Amino acid sequence: MRIVLFVKYYDGFINSLDEKLKAQPEMSYADSLDFVTKASTNIFAPYVSEFKKLGHDAELIIPNFETLQFRWAKENNFPIDKNWRFTIPKAQLEKNPTDILFINSNFEYYDSFLNESRAFTNKVVAWISCPFDASLNLSNVDHVFTLFGPHFDFFTKNSQPVTLTQGAFDPTILADNKFQRDIDFSFIGGIGNFHKEREHYLKKLVKKTPLKIWGYGYNSDQPVKNILKQFQHGFAFNKAFQGQAWGNDMHEILLRSKITFNIHGDIAKGHAVNMRLFEATGAGALLLTEKSSNLANFFTPEKEVITYSSPDEAIEKVNYYLEHEDERNQIAHAGQMKTLNQHCFKHLAHKYVDIFESILK
Repeated sequence: MRIVLFVKYYDGFINSLDEKLKAQPEMSYADSLDFVTKASTNIFAPYVSEFKKLGHDAELIIPNFETLQFRWAKENNFPIDKNWRFTIPKAQLEKNPTDILFINSNFEYYDSFLNESRAFTNKVVAWISCPFDASLNLSNVDHVFTLFGPHFDFFTKNSQPVTLTQGAFDPTILADNKFQRDIDFSFIGGIGNFHKEREHYLKKLVKKTPLKIWGYGYNSDQPVKNILKQFQHGFAFNKAFQGQAWGNDMHEILLRSKITFNIHGDIAKGHAVNMRLFEATGAGALLLTEKSSNLANFFTPEKEVITYSSPDEAIEKVNYYLEHEDERNQIAHAGQMKTLNQHCFKHLAHKYVDIFESILK
């Protein structure tokens, strides 16, 4: 079975790697893609190697990574036009047709692009775990995967085949780990849009804990906009904000963290679903996350992860576990073992392959 994973990457991640790729202009497309995949924290990338281990042909297409896509076009004598984000990936699918096209929630590709690509694709499955318009065109989608229960209920009600899934951890980041846990308390993630509750919590945490923050939405590269943004946040994050962190830089922060904070986007509606659950525990940091109705499906609260239900409780627990190292390490280790034994990409890859094979039949 041939599986193509199709996903746009955040501009911040692309920018973090682009200079390194451009510094090696003779690097082939295949080697460039391999370089990007190994540096990726995207929820799709690790599945490429896992599907290959199971005996399947798997490939990643990143349609908005200009340097990467232009190298493919050059090697294949394909003309580059202003619509290259659509024309190049379509040509990639046409050159190597696939059994399964697994596309992220890049909705601009769901209409004409998917319709035209069906000639080179047997079945299309989509990952939709973000806000979407109820009128979203799913006529070209055979199956949906989602992290969110409300999404699952919506698709089921509308007779759209759907699977409720989860995030996972890539244990390869633990190889040759030589980092010391020199970051007391960390948070990695953005604010704005669908993260209003997150912003509320972070503003309280930075006042009474040694929280260090990496992410987006806290500042701007443009001086005037940056001042306005800082004013908007009440200058709350000036000392705590450390910059953006993508790929291996993000992994390093988790590997160096004693405790890391997790708070879902507003769309989660009180459910534990995000990737940080597994990234943080897998990296061996003590995870402090919200109390939620389904958290016990993944971890035993207070034994494998620590939970909170208010900013004050979060502050209290951070400071307590920073002072009680043995308890902190015991819980963090238990969480890491649970993730390594049950929540890695290899555990989900088998389930995905079974679903793909069922869809193809």
